[in-house]
Amino acid sequence: MRFIRPKKPEPTNSDKASTEEILANIAECSKNAGKRLATYWVVWLYGMITLASINDKDIFLNTGVRLPIVNVTIPLTGFWLVFPAIIIVLFLLFTLLIFRLEDLLSTLPANVRGNAIRFYPWFWNIGRRSKSPIGRIRFTLEFTTWISAPIAILYNLWTCFSMHEVWIFLASFIIGISGSLIVASMVELCGFGVTISKTKRQLSLGEKLAKTFLYSSILALFIIVIQAFTQKPFMLLRKNHLDVSYQTLVNRPTYDHPNAYWIDLSARDYFGADLTSTVLRRSKLDKVNLEDSKLAGASLDSSSLRYSKMRCAILNRVNLESSNLYCSDFEHAVLDRANLANAILTDANLKSATLTNSRINSAYLIGSNLSYAKFDHTDLNSANLSEANMENTELSMANLANANLDRTTGLTVKQLKQSETLYNVRNLNQALRDSLEQCCGYLFVHPDSLNREDYPPFGDATWPPDSTASPL
Repeated sequence: MRFIRPKKPEPTNSDKASTEEILANIAECSKNAGKRLATYWVVWLYGMITLASINDKDIFLNTGVRLPIVNVTIPLTGFWLVFPAIIIVLFLLFTLLIFRLEDLLSTLPANVRGNAIRFYPWFWNIGRRSKSPIGRIRFTLEFTTWISAPIAILYNLWTCFSMHEVWIFLASFIIGISGSLIVASMVELCGFGVTISKTKRQLSLGEKLAKTFLYSSILALFIIVIQAFTQKPFMLLRKNHLDVSYQTLVNRPTYDHPNAYWIDLSARDYFGADLTSTVLRRSKLDKVNLEDSKLAGASLDSSSLRYSKMRCAILNRVNLESSNLYCSDFEHAVLDRANLANAILTDANLKSATLTNSRINSAYLIGSNLSYAKFDHTDLNSANLSEANMENTELSMANLANANLDRTTGLTVKQLKQSETLYNVRNLNQALRDSLEQCCGYLFVHPDSLNREDYPPFGDATWPPDSTASPL
C-alpha cells in the first residue's frame, strides 16, 4: 500500500497579513529595545565615570560632585540616591521589551520562527541559536548585561559608605536591595541561569520571585548577624577611611568676620579619617566623630569642636590653640607635643590620654576628667583646673605655676612632688600645701631664683635629707 504524504496548507492572505503585521511589530520592538539598551549603557558608563571621579576631599567637605562633560555640580547625596534608581528603571524598561519580543516571536508560524535570530537586539543576534558555534559570545554578552546593574548598585554603595551617614546608607541599601531583587527576578523570568536537570519543571512566576526573595533575605540576615556580633554597624561594608592628609581644606574667605568660622562641618562622621597635617583653621566641627582618626600635625587653631568624639585619636603635634573643646571626648587619645594653649576644655574627658611635652598654658580645664592621664613635661602654666578629676594623673616635670587648683579632686603629695614647679599655684588644698612645703618647699619658689645645685633632681622622694642620719 502506498502512502501519500499530505501537502501543507497554503497560507491564506489573512495569514500572510497577520504574519507581516507581527514581523512589523517585532522589527519596531527590536528597534526600541536597541535604543533603550544603548541608553542604558550610556547612562551606566556615565554614572560609573562620575562615581570614579569622586575623591575623599569631596566627601569630607560634602562639596558635591561635578558631572563630566556638562560641568554641573550636584549634591553628593542626591547623586548617590538618584543614579541607582535611574539604572534600575532603564534596566526594567529594557527587560520588559525583551519579554514583549519573546511574546511576539512565540506567535510566529513555525516556518518563520526559525529565523527569529534576526529580530533580537543587535548584539544578541550573534549566536542566538543554542547550536551556534559562537553561542559563548551570546552567553558572555547576556551575562554582562545582567550583572551590570548590580555592579553599578554595589559600586554606588561602596563610594557612599565613606560618608558614614546612617540615613544615606539605609536609603542606598534599600534602593540596592530593591534593584537587586528586580534584576534577579528579571533574570529568572528570562530563563537565564544554570539548569540542574533537563527534566526539571519550570517554576511559576510566584515561585521564582519567592526563591529570589529567599536568597536575598538569607544574605541580608547573614550580614545583620555578623554586624551584631562585631558591634560595629556597617563596618563590614565601609569603604576605606577617608584620606585627606597634607591638604588645605579651608581658606580665608574674602570677607572675614573676626568671630565667624570659615567652614561648618558639624555633626559629621569622620571615623578613622586620616587628617595628618591637614589645614582646618577656624572650622566649626561641633559633634563630629573623629574616633580612631589621625590628626598628627593638623592645624585646627581657633576651631570649635564642642561635644566631639576623638577617642583613641592620634593628635601628635596638633595645633588646637584657642579652640573650643567643651565636653569633647579624648579618652585614650595621644596628644604628645600638642598645642592647647588658651583652649577651652571645660568638662572634657581626657581619661588615660597622653599629653607629654604639650602646651596647655592658660587653658580652661574646669570640671574635666584628667584621671590616669599623662602630663609629663607638660606646660600647665596659668591653667584653670578647678573641680577637675586628677586621680592617678601623672605630673612628672609638669609646670603648674600660677595654675588654679580650686576643689581639684584626686591630687596627692606623691603626684605633686613629681612636678617641676608649683610657683604661685592658687587654691591648693591647705593640707597638701603644708605637706609639700615640709618635704619639697622648693616647688613653691620661682624656678629662676633656684640654685639647682642645692637641690636634688626633681621628684626625689629622699629630699630633704635627714639631718640626724649618718653621712656614711
